[in-house]
Parts: sequence; structure tokens; C-alpha cells
Amino acid sequence: MANYGASSFVATGSDGGICSSHVKLAKLLAGILANNLGHRKESLEDICDLSTCFLRLNRYPACPISPEMFGLVPHTDSDFLTILCQDQVGGLQLMKDSKWVAVKPNPEALIVNIGDLFQAWSNDVYKSVEHKVMANEKMERYSIAYFMCPSYDSLIGSCSSSAAAAHLRNLLPSIESSLFENTGTKFNRMFRNLVTKLASKISSSISFLYLAFLLILKGSKPNSQ
Repeated sequence: MANYGASSFVATGSDGGICSSHVKLAKLLAGILANNLGHRKESLEDICDLSTCFLRLNRYPACPISPEMFGLVPHTDSDFLTILCQDQVGGLQLMKDSKWVAVKPNPEALIVNIGDLFQAWSNDVYKSVEHKVMANEKMERYSIAYFMCPSYDSLIGSCSSSAAAAHLRNLLPSIESSLFENTGTKFNRMFRNLVTKLASKISSSISFLYLAFLLILKGSKPNSQ
């Protein structure tokens, strides 16, 4: 079933009271969640841009046709974080343990959704939750959602891969120096120790592909002994 008559108004940037408040809250929450994974609290601020984040006002008209009509079809949010303020009509449901669970409106609380990009960036530590909105038979529903999104030129990858890559970059000078200055038995012993050291710190096949590439290069060099 399609969305029943839902309409939206979108605003970007941080101007305006409610939008500015959502921006500050999103940065605070994203910083806490990133820091909880052992990364700088500004990690997501470096990726996201105010010009691509936006605030959206949603209106869901009453639907007397069917109590099973979607106000918004089942989906996950594609951003990093969504901060939602809903009215007292209700209708929001989320998937939990393979069942749809209604989210009871609370005037003193906001709803925070993890988005697909945060799930990818956290390497599945944080999960993007499927949710939907069911239309109300007699009353229209309003909600305000703020979406924390990356800039258009951002490259999103796993935060663990980023950390591994940074660690590997720090090791490269000593790796390259050792590979090209050592040969024979000494080289083999050094190489075994090096692989063991890398394996204990980096769980990435990229590291070993790079080492293989260096070995090929070394094979083309004449032995110094």
C-alpha cells in the first residue's frame, strides 16, 4: 500500500529556534555514540554538513478508508541520525523481534532513530530500525523530524576500517624499510614477525594485500648479499 495523502515541508540549515535545537542535539548524541566506539566525538561532525541536514514537517491526514492504510510505508532511515517529535495522535510503529510494536506518544520525550549510514559506519554495532506510520481513521497526525546527513562529497566507510587504515599508515615507513633492506633468512624471520604483529592489530585483508604487493616489488630487486 502507498502512503495515504502524506505531505511534507522541508527546511535546511540551522536558522530558527527548533531547527537550531535539533542541530545541537544531533551533534551531542552523535558525539556520544562515536565516543562510545572509541572515536573522537567530532568524527561525524567532520562527515556531515549543515547544508545537507534538514528538518521536515510531516502531515498525515485522517484516513476513513481503512485502518490498515499506511501513512508512511515500512522503511529504515538512510541518514546517520533522525530526531523525531510526534504529536499525541500516534501511529508510529517499529519492528522488534519480528513484530510491529506501537510507539506510544510522550510529550516529554523525543524519538531518536539510528540511520543506515550510522549502522554502516559503526560496522553494525548500532542498528538501523525498520519503522512505519499507520494512518489514523479520524484524526490527522503531525510530526517534525530532523535528519543528520553527510555532505555530498563524503565517503562513508566502517569506522573500524578507518582506524585500521590509520594504524597501517603509521607502520608503512618501517614496513617498507625492513622489506627492502633485509634478505635471506634474516628477511624471512623479519617477515614472519611483521605479519604476526600486523595480524594482532589489524583484522583487514587490505594489510596483507599491500604486503604481498611489496613482496612482489622486492622479488624484482637483486639481493644485496
